[in-house]
Amino acid sequence: MKNNRIIFITSFIIFFLCIGQLNSAAQTLAEIPIQGMEIEGQNKVGTRHSITNSPIELIGPEQEVTFYYENISDAKGQNNQLVLDFTHSEMLISPSSLTLSVDGQTITSKPLNSQNEKGQIIFPLTGNALKKGSHSVKVSYHGVIKEGVCVDQGTSGNWLNIGINSYIQLNGQINDIKQSLKDYPDIFQGTSKNPVFIVLPDKASMETLNSGLMVATYLREQSYTEGSVQMVRESNVKSLRGNVIFIGAQAEFSTPFMKQVMEKASLPTDNQSLLLSRHKLVNGKNKVEALFVTAKTPGEIQKRVSILTNQQWMKQLSGNQMSIQTIPNWKETDNNRQVTLKQFGMGNFILDSTQGKSQHYFYYLPKSLHSGQTSTLKLHLKRSETILPTNEKAGKTINGGEVELVVFINDVPHSVDLRSLKNAENGVYTVNIPIDAKTIKDNGMMDIQFVANGLNQKNSCTNSDENRWIYISDDSFFNFPSKDQKDEGNKTFAAYPLPFGGKDSKTTIILPQTVKVEDQQLLALYLSLSMNGQLPQITLTSADKVEVNELKNTNAIFIGGPALQPLLNKVNDQLEITYKEKSKPDLNKYGFIPESVDLFSWIQPNPWSPKQNSILVLDHQVSSTPLISKTFLDYLVNNDEESTIIVQSNNNQLFSNASQIKIKDQKEAEEKGKKQGRDFSILWIIEFVALILLIALLIIIIRKRGKRKE
Repeated sequence: MKNNRIIFITSFIIFFLCIGQLNSAAQTLAEIPIQGMEIEGQNKVGTRHSITNSPIELIGPEQEVTFYYENISDAKGQNNQLVLDFTHSEMLISPSSLTLSVDGQTITSKPLNSQNEKGQIIFPLTGNALKKGSHSVKVSYHGVIKEGVCVDQGTSGNWLNIGINSYIQLNGQINDIKQSLKDYPDIFQGTSKNPVFIVLPDKASMETLNSGLMVATYLREQSYTEGSVQMVRESNVKSLRGNVIFIGAQAEFSTPFMKQVMEKASLPTDNQSLLLSRHKLVNGKNKVEALFVTAKTPGEIQKRVSILTNQQWMKQLSGNQMSIQTIPNWKETDNNRQVTLKQFGMGNFILDSTQGKSQHYFYYLPKSLHSGQTSTLKLHLKRSETILPTNEKAGKTINGGEVELVVFINDVPHSVDLRSLKNAENGVYTVNIPIDAKTIKDNGMMDIQFVANGLNQKNSCTNSDENRWIYISDDSFFNFPSKDQKDEGNKTFAAYPLPFGGKDSKTTIILPQTVKVEDQQLLALYLSLSMNGQLPQITLTSADKVEVNELKNTNAIFIGGPALQPLLNKVNDQLEITYKEKSKPDLNKYGFIPESVDLFSWIQPNPWSPKQNSILVLDHQVSSTPLISKTFLDYLVNNDEESTIIVQSNNNQLFSNASQIKIKDQKEAEEKGKKQGRDFSILWIIEFVALILLIALLIIIIRKRGKRKE
């Protein structure tokens, strides 16, 4: 641990030494006047933050949920608000309500009843809620479903759901005076209505295109909003409707508009560095924020673009302009065996009578941790003194006595009896929960949720001022037994995006030479490869340039089949789906009707390194159909079937060969059982014959000894 800390600090020191900061004395942004280009943006823009990417259910009579947001400067203007998209039980009656608290201070309450079962509730944000800095918003649900004395309100009919269209709207946070590179990525996180634009050269090199896709993927992952990032080629920039990032070597841009902008920006060029430069593009009173990401050559950008996708490094950006020469040779140390709750995106949290369950949190495990062995969740928690230990304080009962913490891992419950906890250290209990290997899905996706039972008072006529709670620390962690990364088991889509995705993977994407693949389609592919907000090490190349040697130590994704990929054509007989005359895939032997198939894909061992790596092929039968479909990729990501082939029909239905694989596996298991039975029978006969021979030999020896005695 001490050595890791020294390496960490040393790497950051090296990082600072390798950064040349330009124009550090300048605190104001350089404004670039734009002619002949309409600017629809303005200096003070609104930002919309999605507060959840999955529905949140609040159970009555009382429960609450807390969200967090951060203002990069004081929010100004009108319509700063929290908008909740909701549905609730039709049984709710007055005085059911939702109450909003900001930073621990109660702001307002809104009534709920059978007249507003679904819709939106708008909570205005004012005062300190608009100040620069981090803020917490707590939404408290109070549900009443029946009138009367001593009526149980904790029934299944008492609920409210917060939908994924809920958001926080904050306006006018852009400050003219103090903005700098440190505001990345905050002001470059767009929305579907106000996207951020990433502008690439018309003839962008593969390195530049790859760099743009990496940045676009990171920003899109931060916003959780479809269409929040748009990739545009320079000749298609007709107007500027939002903040913009220009990515490319200076010599790559060729349109008059971009030449004008680059000239007025007066960007210096260093042969071996990445230049980041903040500016404002101005036309009259309208302004948009611009970030230039450039270098002398595209390769210099690709080598260093991770500065804009690594959260630890981007926090160190400052000033209006920086020239970055070297990225530290430092990797995040997660011990490759331990995954903390903090890595799931969870902070320290409390379960009590008003908030009895946590949200769902998700995490992709590194492929090196898919061991098929029992793992352990080590929980660090505190409990209130009013949770009575077993067999202690006999004769006194508080709120029913029993209190249970249930940890759902991939929907499998694991129970912890809070009364049986002993040996607390400084008030913190440590609980080890074994996790069966079958609980962890083949795709490595882990879903975790905490639910507390017994904290609510069930007897509505019993008054008690006891408040029972459970505090769970975010340094609690899963401990996984590691395995050899070369042993990846069966290569199926159940594991997608593994082995192609994740920070510990190396992937080469091969584009066809003769068929155009749109930038937004490639962005959808990159997004599908992202795991826990991190992309693998990606090399982007084309079919006419890739060599066999480049694919021997990497996973590969081919966009197009043998007709578009010469390397695949050379190994046609080794492909999972073979082709007749290069363009006709043999799909009927897998149970698919070829005439109905539009898109299809398969996964198999890499023909050039079958023991270590895999390839994935995306192909189509209809030339007018794009080779990459977001719907198709979403299916790959969410599919957990043991399939190696997936097809999309011309009516957009998706099918796989999972059932065939299951039947094949069953037959192989049966054959293996029969073979083991036959082997056992033969072995038993051999052993029986050997025993008979041994007995006969002993009889002969005994008789000979008897004759000698006579």
